[in-house]
Amino acid sequence: MLDYLIIRLFLYDIAVCISNLHICFQFLKTLRHPNILRFVGCTCVESEVHLVTEHAYPIFVHLKIVDAHEICSGLHDIALALKFIHTQVCNNGNLQNASLPVKGF
Repeated sequence: MLDYLIIRLFLYDIAVCISNLHICFQFLKTLRHPNILRFVGCTCVESEVHLVTEHAYPIFVHLKIVDAHEICSGLHDIALALKFIHTQVCNNGNLQNASLPVKGF
């Protein structure tokens, strides 16, 4: 069961995504994969969209404390998540360290 007291908050500019917000949020609510963060909810505040997910850390924090085997395993998990996203007719967008949160330390 998801602990709603431990969350991660992502901020987005509302002007960029206002046209498809409702559709995107409905899709995120149904998206389930073991290598993808669970979407908890969202809110719009002034000119920003706040997405709330289960708790995670930026990948660059995690990379500082793991060994090479765990890094390889993590890259495999990222590849599986991207494969799943692409089979759902989605685009992963701007893939970089800041956009790769990691669950479970």
